[in-house]
Amino acid sequence: LQRLVGLAGCHELRCSLVARAQGLHAGGPALAADAATVKKDEAKKDEARMHWWREARFGMFIHWGIASVLGDDMWAMEEKKIVKKDYMRLIRVFDPRDFNAEQWVALAKEAGVRYIVITSKHHDGFGLWDSKVSDYDVMDAAPFKRDILHELTDACNKAGIKMCFYHSIMDWHHPDWGTRRAWNDKATGTPDMDRYVAYMKVQLKELLTGYGPIGIVWFDGEWEKPWTHDRGVDLYNYVRNLQPKTIVNNRVGKGRSGMQTKDEDFVHRLFVANTHTPVLFFSSLGKAYKEKVWRLPLAAPQARGKALVNMLP
Repeated sequence: LQRLVGLAGCHELRCSLVARAQGLHAGGPALAADAATVKKDEAKKDEARMHWWREARFGMFIHWGIASVLGDDMWAMEEKKIVKKDYMRLIRVFDPRDFNAEQWVALAKEAGVRYIVITSKHHDGFGLWDSKVSDYDVMDAAPFKRDILHELTDACNKAGIKMCFYHSIMDWHHPDWGTRRAWNDKATGTPDMDRYVAYMKVQLKELLTGYGPIGIVWFDGEWEKPWTHDRGVDLYNYVRNLQPKTIVNNRVGKGRSGMQTKDEDFVHRLFVANTHTPVLFFSSLGKAYKEKVWRLPLAAPQARGKALVNMLP
């Protein structure tokens, strides 16, 4: 019962389980039947959440942020050990004034794309929306002064394309992320993970209450020691309460094990169980302009497979 309560997808369900258990004898057949009913109900919800994605089959993943200024990938800060004060200078020239969300979405739709995943925040902590709890975002720190996520979401909604967010759990910029980098030269004091998680939840609430229905919340950056299984369970429940119908991938949990529900095993199922034909996952992460070979599984959707093209403007 404790395991079911911990894995339950929303506060109301947990309360329901506890309330029912209070009137049942531990280990009795009534309790077992009750647990089976709950499991069956959750399985139906999982199937309902995954239905649109199975039908979509073809998506586009956009990695975009400060690293684009360098013409490098989203790991540039880590791989090149760029000190934070120098990395933050790049924000001054992050000014994609020719960005036109409707053009991007129109091109994607013409190619057959049915959903778009974009980095709301990658590991460097920079946000592509106007966060009220941070000035380290495109509206406050960059000269662009436009909410990229808002414009792209509006364009997707008009075109009938599902909008999805990639959101990093790890944050090299925030002083309270537990594994502080040596180049985090502006941080003082001792990192406080509880304080960081509170900050991350506020930002997620902004994204999940201010931009309409979100198809997928694609977490990443969960592998470092400060992130734990218990924190993953808590974050999953938090997201599920805000948007019950969104798909949450297994990277919300520690070690990419997920919470053992079908939608949380999304990343694994995306390329294995739900993919009936081999799929090439093209991933540039920002270095595609240097590559001479582009491979795209154009036949995959027609063959009832799945394809997700990854790119960085």
